[in-house]
Amino acid sequence: IDEEKVEITIPNKHIMGEIIHNSFSYSLVKGEIDIAYSACADTAISLIEEVLNAHELVAQNPHSQIGIERF
Repeated sequence: IDEEKVEITIPNKHIMGEIIHNSFSYSLVKGEIDIAYSACADTAISLIEEVLNAHELVAQNPHSQIGIERF
């Protein structure tokens, strides 16, 4: 089954006592890293991409999404 990156919310009353099967092959991990205001955001993003791409347990497809969430 092709995952369409859609979040599905099911009220608890509909799943009580049921067996749930997760079809996703991967887990989503969200991380936050703070950097100094004077630091180069592009350099920080490049370094994070480099580390994630080199790690054997990080999926290459779909690629990691790295960006700035807030200042």
